Amino acid sequence: MSENTSLLQRLMHLSSTFGTALEQMVEAAKAASGNSGEAKASVNRKTSFSARTLDGGDLADLAELANRLKAKPEAPVPVRRNLDTEVVEEAKHVIVLINEPSVQMSNLVVAIDGDMLELSAQQAEISFIGEVFLPCTVNPDTLLMLARAGVIELRWEKQLVKAKKPSKSKAKPVPGAAPSGC
Repeated sequence: MSENTSLLQRLMHLSSTFGTALEQMVEAAKAASGNSGEAKASVNRKTSFSARTLDGGDLADLAELANRLKAKPEAPVPVRRNLDTEVVEEAKHVIVLINEPSVQMSNLVVAIDGDMLELSAQQAEISFIGEVFLPCTVNPDTLLMLARAGVIELRWEKQLVKAKKPSKSKAKPVPGAAPSGC
């Protein structure tokens, strides 16, 4: 469990505990005021108390706040971050460097479509995404992944493109065009 998840869980527990305590105070205020709904009550001649919100709300407002604090929060929206990438082209290889220390190599999903590289990873509640144009097509079967010092290196061999034999064709004259003086 990540440190952020643990902190979030502790804050949710604290919120719920505070909501329960506030609810008990509201119930005590209602009982002392004879369920009149007023925010002021006297227990005896020497002891009295009042409860209100900072904006002047009454016991019903405090009860609503207590219920909201005790309620389970909605599922958090995952955070999305772009991956910091760098492309290096060598004579026989294309290398993509991913500088994101919090992403583990085992969580990285790599997809290649022609000269387009799509990257994604899920780490705790953070989604990482990246799209990179490669300088040429690569052989996807030659992927080598390395991780060191917080940098993930993806290395492919360049896709060998068979050179086409030059075709010999004669230029055809365009009808109605003047002959070239070349």
